[in-house]
Amino acid sequence: MKKSFRCLPAVLLLMLTALFLCGCRAPLSEEPRNAPWTLSEMENCSAGPDPIEPFNRATFAVQHVLMEYPIDWIGRVYTSILPRPVITAINNLCLNLEFPARAISCLLRAEWRGSWHELLRFLANSTLGIAGLFDVGKHWFDLYSTDSDFGQSFHAWGIDPGCTFILPFLPRVNVRDTVGFVFDCAFDAKTYIPYSSVVRLNQVIVAQEAYHDAVAGAGDPYKTYREGMVLRRELQNRLWLYHLGDRKQELLAPPAQPEPVMPRPAPKGVRGAWRDLKSFGSATPVISSLRVVLWRPDKRNDWWYMPLSIFNSDFATAMKKIRVKLSNGGEVTCGFWKAAPVDYSDPAKVPPPPRLAVILPGVGGSYDGSSTLALAETLNRGGFAVLTLDCPFSGTFMEQSRSGKLPGNVAHDAAVLRTVLEAAVDTLERKELIELPEKVLVGFSFGALYTLKVAEMEHRDPRLGFERFIALNPPVALKYASETADVLSRAGSSWSEKKAFDVLTETTGRIMATSSLELPSPESCGALPLFSPGEEQGAFLAGLFFRMPLRHILFHARRGGMAVPLKTPYSWWRRNSLYLEIDKVGFREYAAKFAAPLFPGVPLEALYAQGDLRNFKGLGRIPGIRVFHTWDDPLLAPEHRRFLDRTFGSRMVWFSRGGHLGHLYLPEVKKEILRAAVE
Repeated sequence: MKKSFRCLPAVLLLMLTALFLCGCRAPLSEEPRNAPWTLSEMENCSAGPDPIEPFNRATFAVQHVLMEYPIDWIGRVYTSILPRPVITAINNLCLNLEFPARAISCLLRAEWRGSWHELLRFLANSTLGIAGLFDVGKHWFDLYSTDSDFGQSFHAWGIDPGCTFILPFLPRVNVRDTVGFVFDCAFDAKTYIPYSSVVRLNQVIVAQEAYHDAVAGAGDPYKTYREGMVLRRELQNRLWLYHLGDRKQELLAPPAQPEPVMPRPAPKGVRGAWRDLKSFGSATPVISSLRVVLWRPDKRNDWWYMPLSIFNSDFATAMKKIRVKLSNGGEVTCGFWKAAPVDYSDPAKVPPPPRLAVILPGVGGSYDGSSTLALAETLNRGGFAVLTLDCPFSGTFMEQSRSGKLPGNVAHDAAVLRTVLEAAVDTLERKELIELPEKVLVGFSFGALYTLKVAEMEHRDPRLGFERFIALNPPVALKYASETADVLSRAGSSWSEKKAFDVLTETTGRIMATSSLELPSPESCGALPLFSPGEEQGAFLAGLFFRMPLRHILFHARRGGMAVPLKTPYSWWRRNSLYLEIDKVGFREYAAKFAAPLFPGVPLEALYAQGDLRNFKGLGRIPGIRVFHTWDDPLLAPEHRRFLDRTFGSRMVWFSRGGHLGHLYLPEVKKEILRAAVE
């Protein structure tokens, strides 16, 4: 035996001793409660408290710096030399060599079917797949990996996870799973193969892509990483994706008797154009809204090159980051794409004029968020140069623009936004990235509300030169939208912690499944039960989603030293208690106790009035406005629909169904938006 492995039995014994010192796991409580659940509470329910948070933050900071710089640089060289198929083949080889740990851990948790499938996969991939370079088990025989490990076996035995425990480059976040990782390595063939560091480097580079996507744009990467790993681990403990993949053919098979989708004719008296989206299917407005996760760039990854490669042609990779400097010392980061080249070979074609589309995302949205990229790609393919910004109602925009105020006063936010837009366009012209273009401002959700406010301000005092303003699903009344979000956040208040965490875990699995099942198109997800939770579950999930921007805003405010009425101080080392307090703040409380006091002389109702489209002056007389909305948007009251239809008339397009932004992934909706942008 090599010297490096002589101490392995002693190490395993020591780890096993530490494992059993963790004690037996107390299951999640099934006792009902009478208070809204927050994400931080559910995180602590599953992962336990974080008593050594300073240590964990320090070790995570080491990992974060290494992943974002040296590993990123090495990855760019590595993935530029080797194409994606080669890197994927090496990664498949690594997974094949890890077969013993997966199979044994399945046996230890009495997962007989999973163990049998792991054996069949190993035999198929080792022979037909040429030593595991090709995953024929998955692609030919629908044999999916269980992704099982010893930490999951210890979980099945009822062993407590212990406290959060993070070490650099170790894909585990608690004591139990860290001990299990040592056993995984002991049963991993790569441990005993000399010079296996090359293939391990390949695994780290593949993991870097997922890691970067997980923490990109996060104000607190440690918090985002811990939450993500807790949910990912829970899915692994349940073998959720494995069991779902095992049912792939069943899920993709069309139902024997498909539910008929009844047509929805235009309501009587509607003046706007009516579009009945029969392909969307039937669902309640809140559940329909959850399909916004399907609104993402069509081209997820370049087939031949990894995202880090200098040759990658992904839409997201083609983005150029623009730093816009403001006169007050702020610096706002934007995303920019040049317009697609125009074909001048046909003299009969008249080249379109230069066009620039500026995109404002919804509440809490970022310039490089998935929905923002999806809209940017649609417009860029239509011949636009595209500039994307963070939503003014976000912590990042507040911090970078140095507005000095919490967002929520729409008039103040829009004034700051106009300053940023003016500086951004000037920066693009100065860098010679655009040349006297036609400009279109496009916003969705809360970004659409800001778009219409900028349109009103430009109508009175032209400064920016926008020809068109396109608003997608704008809330009419900020007060009504906020109250609706607060109502949604109270859904599930009577649930036990077990049920709340089960619903959150199931939803995470549904979102991941849209990629892992390799569906032929996002549209095919509409027929699957993946996006069909119960009504209360859907409201619970929507409430969590709406509450996240408040967390980011209040965290940035606390970190930046703003005077906000929070009891818990900011500390680099310990923030768990701060998040527990922040996550309980609702929109009504935020407006009354946090935002309004920063504007002396502006009472709360006046603050709400400034965010009500019915108080904007002259919207109906601005010819460049185009509004798109869904009739069943849960953020609209009946009187709001009447106002929009009466105000914008023929410049309004109504979609019959889709909830709040849930329909924007459909091709026919994208075509309508692009048509409005170019006409």
